[in-house]
Amino acid sequence: PDESLAVASARTGWPYFGPVSSGRSVAGLPLSVGERVLGVLAAVFDDPAPLDEDARRTLLTLADMVAQALERTRLLQRESSRRRRAELLDRVGGELLTVEGSEERIRLLADMVVPDLADFAWVERATPDGGCEVLAVRHRDRSLEEPLRLLRERRGPAAAEVVPPERTALVADVADDALGALAGDAEGEALLRAVGPTSLLSTPIRSADRVVAVLVLGTGPGQRRFGEEDRDVAVELAARAGVAVERAGLFEREHAIAQELQRSLLGPPPASGDDVLVAARYRPGVSGMEIGGDWHDVIRLPDGCVGAAVGDVVGRGLHAAAAMGRLRSALAALASVSDGPAQLLDRLEWFAEGLEGARLATVAYAVIDPVDGRVRYSCAGHPPPLVVSPDGTARFLWDGRSGPIGAFAARRGREAAEALPPGASLLLYSDGLFERRGEPVDAGLERLRTVAARCVAPDVERMADDVVAEMLAGRAQTDDVVLLVIRLTATREPAFTRRFPARPEELAPLRRAVRAWLAQVGVDGGAAQDLILAMGEAAANAVEHAYPRGRGDVEVRMRLAADGGVSVVVADQGEWRDPPAPGVRGRGTALIRALMDDVAIERRGGGTEVRMRHAPSRVGAAR
Repeated sequence: PDESLAVASARTGWPYFGPVSSGRSVAGLPLSVGERVLGVLAAVFDDPAPLDEDARRTLLTLADMVAQALERTRLLQRESSRRRRAELLDRVGGELLTVEGSEERIRLLADMVVPDLADFAWVERATPDGGCEVLAVRHRDRSLEEPLRLLRERRGPAAAEVVPPERTALVADVADDALGALAGDAEGEALLRAVGPTSLLSTPIRSADRVVAVLVLGTGPGQRRFGEEDRDVAVELAARAGVAVERAGLFEREHAIAQELQRSLLGPPPASGDDVLVAARYRPGVSGMEIGGDWHDVIRLPDGCVGAAVGDVVGRGLHAAAAMGRLRSALAALASVSDGPAQLLDRLEWFAEGLEGARLATVAYAVIDPVDGRVRYSCAGHPPPLVVSPDGTARFLWDGRSGPIGAFAARRGREAAEALPPGASLLLYSDGLFERRGEPVDAGLERLRTVAARCVAPDVERMADDVVAEMLAGRAQTDDVVLLVIRLTATREPAFTRRFPARPEELAPLRRAVRAWLAQVGVDGGAAQDLILAMGEAAANAVEHAYPRGRGDVEVRMRLAADGGVSVVVADQGEWRDPPAPGVRGRGTALIRALMDDVAIERRGGGTEVRMRHAPSRVGAAR
């Protein structure tokens, strides 16, 4: 009892020297600095004699020395803690900006506060259905992270009272009823008790005046409790994280705008046709609004050929994108009036002379003839086209080269021609596909050749995907990537089908395609001429007469019969105008009947169908 009295008295700030009791004497001395009592020094003496004045002064001096030592230790610990918190704040403010993406920055925040500020931490956000999505969970003891994650995903409706999303909350001592509210149910409470939180602190992370997530910190068993200083640090951490998240959101929006702008400049993906399969891939390497200058285009030419181009404008940003868009538009306009790739690049050079940002742009342009499989190509400072055969043989086309656009010393007018093997793929691409920092260009091209040969597939879309995936695997993409895969579909099929818009310019490519199909199935000479002329006349009639009030399509179907004869059907879905008066025009039906053996014309409400047949005897005689 005397010792308890001594301690109680000393806690009030007054020293106590107790009477003799059970043959002992007792002293209780406050360890105080100013008016604050830091602790109590209690002494018990076996000597029953009361303490004299010297002994008392000695004890008081000792107590003062201990109090001063405790105060210095407390101040040093506080300063050390303050320094650690300041360093943590500085580190968080800087390192969060080193990663891209809002969620990535939030996850990094959880990594950085454990164990410097808390024993465990998680970041969560509300879902539209009232649930909880856990963005990150970190614990000093990694084995407890999964129970903690499961706990938060089982969030109960009462949890918002303990971890409110809209304000900062400090629970210095987590009571049993708080555990139950935070857990939501018995199973969740069991998970929470496995984690064993003794102190919780939550604060919202705001971006643009809205709560985007909630940061929750906790201490475990036997660890210190959170105080007001911890609360202040958590609020500052959340504020800095909110700034980082807002910047990331701005970056992501700018990035999306830049990609959309660049994709709009590129236009829709090129479509495959009956005679040519095309797969296009574009992977932007932009940062914020720094749009790249890579582009591609596939153009249907009036003679039935297909033009394909890949280009690269020097630089980045809106100026490069504007130059790219104008070069691409100019090439598409010049393609239909140019006699081959070399002439097109000559004219593109003239156009680029007055175009800011187009100097030293590179372009590879190829014209593919679906009828004979011949490709004419020219490269202005651009990487060479790559031909990949179905058996995996791959080789570059190194001819037809000249300097970049705007390099006036370069001599133009260079082009080359190559016959594509049946089923071969022609690859046009930008340097972002194969170049790597610190690696020779030749090594990158050789790697592309090897990968393309390995990725040959019947489906050109799959081939394009596989080539891009393998070439970009294991490295950060810092430049735009463009790839075109072009493959002719010509095969010896017994049937031919072509559907086309009812426009006069479609007739020449149609006749070329029919001529190629007839040659493939072995019909040539006079029989082929008769069939082409009759089919062409029927198709021209449909184009001219079927759609007087609007636009529509014409379909041509041809089949080689088992007996060697050829049947032809030309169909439309229009409403024919009255035939013209007799004269030079209007004799197409008579011409068709003279060239073919059987002719039937059926007009109905849904259009007109012309059915013709060329007898096998006439086909055989011509052959």
